[in-house]
Amino acid sequence: MMETNTDDLTTQHFNKRYYITKTNENWVLPPADELWTGIAWSDETLLSMKDNLNTVKSLLNDKERGPWSEHTQSLNPAGSIVPNLKRRCKPELCTQAWAKCFEIMSNYEIDFFSEFCLNTIHLCEAPGAFITALNHFIYSRWPGKQKDVNSELDFIYINRNMNPILWNWIATTLNPYYEGNSQSCMINDDRFILNTLNNWEFGADNTGDIMHIGNLEKLESRARDLGEISLITADGSIGCHDNPSEQERIVSVLHFCEVVTALTVLKSDGHFVVKMFTFFESRSINLLYLLNCFFREVHLFKPATSKEGNSEIYVICIGYEKDKLKLYENQLKLIFDSSYHEKILLHRKHIPQDFIDHVYTSGKLFAEIQTEVIQRNVHLYQNIDIETRQYYDEMQSKSLTYFMRNFNVNCIDDNHLIVPRKLLLYCFKNDGRKTRSPDLFLRSVDVTFNALQKRKCLSFQEKIFEMNMELHGFMSEKWTPADTVYNEIYLGRDYRPGFESKLDFEFVKYGKPYDKVQSSRFSCQFLINLWNEAVEEIILPNVDVLGNVNQIQLFLRIYNRSKNSGDEQFYNKLYDFNKRKLAQQLHHLFKEIRNKVQLDTNNSLTVN
Repeated sequence: MMETNTDDLTTQHFNKRYYITKTNENWVLPPADELWTGIAWSDETLLSMKDNLNTVKSLLNDKERGPWSEHTQSLNPAGSIVPNLKRRCKPELCTQAWAKCFEIMSNYEIDFFSEFCLNTIHLCEAPGAFITALNHFIYSRWPGKQKDVNSELDFIYINRNMNPILWNWIATTLNPYYEGNSQSCMINDDRFILNTLNNWEFGADNTGDIMHIGNLEKLESRARDLGEISLITADGSIGCHDNPSEQERIVSVLHFCEVVTALTVLKSDGHFVVKMFTFFESRSINLLYLLNCFFREVHLFKPATSKEGNSEIYVICIGYEKDKLKLYENQLKLIFDSSYHEKILLHRKHIPQDFIDHVYTSGKLFAEIQTEVIQRNVHLYQNIDIETRQYYDEMQSKSLTYFMRNFNVNCIDDNHLIVPRKLLLYCFKNDGRKTRSPDLFLRSVDVTFNALQKRKCLSFQEKIFEMNMELHGFMSEKWTPADTVYNEIYLGRDYRPGFESKLDFEFVKYGKPYDKVQSSRFSCQFLINLWNEAVEEIILPNVDVLGNVNQIQLFLRIYNRSKNSGDEQFYNKLYDFNKRKLAQQLHHLFKEIRNKVQLDTNNSLTVN
């Protein structure tokens, strides 16, 4: 029998938070020369929490992502919020990240409107939902906003004192147009980026990787030109599908670079919001303690609109004490040197026990919440009766009402959007099909974690067979070419079909050299991934046996365009050409390998 007090449970769902109260003035960093002198340390209490949580998370190893995601969404009390927001308010680029940002801003009324200019920076921001949520949030609170007649991208707001405020923003992310970036690390939705490109900073090497010191320096220089930065958000993560039990360790260096970037460019008394995960290991504990040393208040918050069963927690840092940075800035920036990635900033002795006690309490709180959700989801998987379904439907209804009423979500006029609505209506799956919803996994095969691990152990012959089957299955699908509507949107606001276009080579930028194409807006990502897997898993490990199998490279060809060729078909033709050419190359590659190689009954490699 389900609990019936859904009002109390709804309130609890929106109040998953922990405030780290400073109990004394001893929460300080040691002398700068004592930083980075330790090795990774562990705490038995926290490691026990980690092991217990991973045991529960392992229950998901045999669950297929598609059906499992649909199931958990139906049980999530906040599961109907984003779909209803899209229908009722039609927010700009409304995603789960949009809802999380709006919820964070509504819960922590950060006053960054006391001055005449609001400058914000958004790290690891793709596709841009934190920016559009902030725009919507500000306008919902201060409806006197009007567009600056002298700029396409700056906006004027009227603050509480009826004074005008100029908002400027800069964002960073892995550059979706830099083909050396792995698609597995990026968000495949550049609709907003494409139409606000001047606001995006991809760094000195044009990769957008904030883990490189040169890119931090470039961002720092641009921030100085902009003015004092009042707010920084950081929503970065790294895919951990192959090793979910070590998520905290895998993302620790990225999070450290985000924090050091924020400390470098944020103004005194500024505010910082960063996504982190669990705090079971020394690197994450170091980072959380570092934030407490530099900010007056630090809050841990799990938004209701965050997926219930994951480990993400947002650290809300209020009131930056920038004067403390001077003694430590150079030492903290050593994290950008890869030789420091395995080092630890602080010894255990440098962290007060009363702070560790906060880590115990908060870690236990959020781990128990996640554990309970996962166990509930597993118990109800393919096993929901009518009464239970009605209960969770009621929870979703009440959560939606709570969100809309308590956070004052209203519609805003289309004139107040950052990018015109029609430019964000469609996006383009990187497999040749137009869609209203971005395919973030780019036709990733819906397999379980256990199946992914099993694939790593396949024999040479089995790998060839699997890849060949995937290729044939992929090419047997029917493809709907991108139409004129998408091409008009994709090629930008100045694009006009039927008019002659010329490439603007002043727009061309050079970046860090790369040895292989890992992503491209001009070819199909599924085939690029398959090609790279074939090279790395089959050709290179067996080069002595295979001999000179043709190493066919991707050549992205730019065609001369004219009025007669039909300019609106340019992108579609180029994309389709590369998709078909690469598929043919893969087909011939697998055929050549099969002709060269046989496997005897013992699965040993022999040559014809």
